[in-house]
Amino acid sequence: KGPVNDLRMGSTDVECLSASADGSVIKWSLESFTRIAAVFGATFFTAVCYHPDESQFISCGTDHKITFWDSTDMAAVRILEGSQTAALNGLDISADGSFYVSASADRSVKLWHYDEGVCWYTGEGHSSAVTKVKISPDEQRLVSIGNDASICIWKLPERATLFE
Repeated sequence: KGPVNDLRMGSTDVECLSASADGSVIKWSLESFTRIAAVFGATFFTAVCYHPDESQFISCGTDHKITFWDSTDMAAVRILEGSQTAALNGLDISADGSFYVSASADRSVKLWHYDEGVCWYTGEGHSSAVTKVKISPDEQRLVSIGNDASICIWKLPERATLFE
């Protein structure tokens, strides 16, 4: 058992995902108050995020990796190197699931294409680890926070040119 670092609700309010420092991501039933399924890894999971259609979810942690998981059988679908040098601390996915962002202890914020698994943009503005990142509801900006006691606001590229 270890600290729970992140929690994400499912869209139907009947299940949620937790990411823990004990190396587990657990899918919980909010109706029966029990564990539905779990995955275990050789990492301290720091963040988890459902894809909008909830067919998949992504996780990250101290192993520097972003893992895509199938929500039904909890199998790893894809594993990407999120940072060459540091732990990943935060994730958020766009409303349509076309892109996601990651926050890293290497002081960077990265914008990724979901389907291609390619990092398209890297932002460096923090002087220490970035701990969380969120996409604004209008998808015009990213907001990140870090151990340097700062809040950075990043302008996203126009949607039409985002992944050209």
